[in-house]
Amino acid sequence: MCNEGRKLLLENAELDDTEIRKGVQMAIDSVLENLSHSAQMISTSEAIAQVATTSINGDKDIGALVARTIELVRRAEGHIFITEGKEPGVKLNLYSGFKLDWGYSLSCFVTKKKKKLCVFSHPHIYFFTEKLSDLNDVLSLLEIAVRNPLLIIAEDFDDYLLDTIITRKLTAGTKVCAIKTNVPPDLFIPTDCLKAIVSENDTFIIKTRHTVEEIGQTRPDEILYPGSPYRTVPDQDWLFPVLKVGGTSRADTSKKKSIVTHAVNAAKAAIEQGIVPGGGIAFLNASKVLDKLQTANSDQKIGIQIVQNALKMPVYTIAATAEVEGSVVGKLLGQDNPNLGYDATKGEYVDLIKEGILDPLKVIRKVFIGATSMFLNKLREGQLEDPERKHKKYKKKKKLDDVGIIQGKPII
Repeated sequence: MCNEGRKLLLENAELDDTEIRKGVQMAIDSVLENLSHSAQMISTSEAIAQVATTSINGDKDIGALVARTIELVRRAEGHIFITEGKEPGVKLNLYSGFKLDWGYSLSCFVTKKKKKLCVFSHPHIYFFTEKLSDLNDVLSLLEIAVRNPLLIIAEDFDDYLLDTIITRKLTAGTKVCAIKTNVPPDLFIPTDCLKAIVSENDTFIIKTRHTVEEIGQTRPDEILYPGSPYRTVPDQDWLFPVLKVGGTSRADTSKKKSIVTHAVNAAKAAIEQGIVPGGGIAFLNASKVLDKLQTANSDQKIGIQIVQNALKMPVYTIAATAEVEGSVVGKLLGQDNPNLGYDATKGEYVDLIKEGILDPLKVIRKVFIGATSMFLNKLREGQLEDPERKHKKYKKKKKLDDVGIIQGKPII
């Protein structure tokens, strides 16, 4: 984006940066609207798997597993965890439990500083529907925390009691976490569970593990409520699919975990906002609508042209790599099928959506907004100008200085 803009700016040293920015912003608004209108929503497991597979360069096994995991989350309220496994490969485990909309009261309770989480295995959980103000209650709970990690959930804590809890944690290494919230009187939380994961804003309490065989084709609400297939899952009952990713080494595990995370995020983005044709075709199609924009002056037109040229670059790059640049881009610009694109691996024109060459709209919107924002910032700060353009602008300003006024204001 910046390179395309710099070329046009170098060719036109007398342009008004303010008007160029107006033209760029007009183009941005038009492109974002076009992309949103052209997006296709997805709902099937096959389509989700296709998105996940494409996002990680064609690994169909991981794509299918990601789709299966997301399908579980979609049919019953849930959250996907991606953790490091001890064995090579990617395995799916399923847990059920609660998600509570509150987190730790102070950051000193964090056990994993990098992720800003408090994570306990097999903790005991105690909650109070009123303010905790009895020192004996707190001391009794802290004795339990000597043997097991402890979560204390209360409407409020007296300051000196909270100080006591914090001091015991920092000096004695007691595994404890205090959560301050208005606890509903009818809330049921088990006193112990498999794991508790507490962030600043919410808490996940995992209570039961289910095997992959148990999942099968079973509805998630049947897992939570056996024998009640028509009962909906209450807000506080969640499914927790966990993808455990392992490799041959720590570096390999980290790399594969990033790949799986990327696949999950891409699939979620596609479900949220839909998909568009990949291979740069969505941008190329959006560039066509910019021809119809009405501008107030030629400088705004240059701003639109900068965006338009940048939108064509992905397709030009792919075509140039395949050594078919002129003919391919010309044909694609001249046709009306929004899904038609060039598959460089096959050397033929295809329906990109049917072939699985696609992108989540949310992802390419983010890329486009990031690139255009960077360009506008650099243009505003003058980082795209060359010395010759700056010199010409300086001479123009100098001429106005001789009169004593710049834009109607006295020169000081």
